[in-house]
Amino acid sequence: MALRGTAPIVPVRDVAETTRFYSKVLGFEQVINNQTHGYACFRFADALIAIIKADGDAPLAATRNNISAQIWVESVD
Repeated sequence: MALRGTAPIVPVRDVAETTRFYSKVLGFEQVINNQTHGYACFRFADALIAIIKADGDAPLAATRNNISAQIWVESVD
């Protein structure tokens, strides 16, 4: 098994506005944009970050002290 990458998953209120911010202001390259499902992923050098639309305040409150992450692996038996 090989680790291919990780990305924190950050819930946001507005995926379109957050996408604009990460792309235009911070200079991240957008690698995934699925506005239909409220999800986007960005790369800056070797760093990845994912955003997902928060349905209400609960997901935002839940991530004040912790965060979820995606882990990409290959050759899992």
